[in-house]
Amino acid sequence: MKTKHLFLLFLLFSCVLASCNDEDERFYLYELSEVYDPNVPASSVYVPITIGGRVGIMGGEAPYTVELSDTQVASASLGEEGDIIHIFPKQLGTAMLRVKDSEGRTVQLAIEVGTVTQSFKVFKIGVYVFGELDEVTTDELKERILQSAVMQENDRIRWTYETKESGTMTIVRSSGEEEDVTATFTRETMYGEDSRAYLRFHGICNEQEYEFDLCFGNVLPTSGVRSIGPTPCSLIVDLTDIYKEEYPALQAAAIYYMGYLAN
Repeated sequence: MKTKHLFLLFLLFSCVLASCNDEDERFYLYELSEVYDPNVPASSVYVPITIGGRVGIMGGEAPYTVELSDTQVASASLGEEGDIIHIFPKQLGTAMLRVKDSEGRTVQLAIEVGTVTQSFKVFKIGVYVFGELDEVTTDELKERILQSAVMQENDRIRWTYETKESGTMTIVRSSGEEEDVTATFTRETMYGEDSRAYLRFHGICNEQEYEFDLCFGNVLPTSGVRSIGPTPCSLIVDLTDIYKEEYPALQAAAIYYMGYLAN
């Protein structure tokens, strides 16, 4: 049996690296005014695993009810507004979102939870050494740290999220002389002594560990990953513990990769 649908639905991906207010919202509006089989999805919605989504309802008769076919993939709930459906992804997969109004009119959408990829390109490498070391020793240590760098200028590091906080990390070599490195990674939000937040990535490949702190200066988006243009930031690797025993007067040592983060 076919039912006439009187819903207008729109999709809004939530901003999750920084708080979004109503003025930031941009809607993609499409109208479902033809005759559809309510058991067949009228459309599909792609929701990145790291990003909550919203599907808004216009038309029909409130109150509305919503139901997801697979709550292992995502959950959905109506907001206080009564016409905004919040989608919270849990794992990769597809689930059907069924929306019904008070008069029984329905529409069904396919909700596809998929991966998210971000890329960081190195444009400059620097070294930080602090402690009561003489100039010769300081220069020697800086050179050793530079020689041990896991990335060079124009190399890229790519994170593909398969959950909200983990996935596959690839170091892509620009020279072609070295093989790319692929590792699993986990990510967590950390806080420095000044209470400033940063993201820590911990990767493992063939028992080799990689740990990077992603810093955005005074502003850090901490709750997820969204589509962003090139954003200047730094990947910092703290090496103090590695060299402290050999250089007792050393107080801090780090290598930092300056570059741009983008989807």
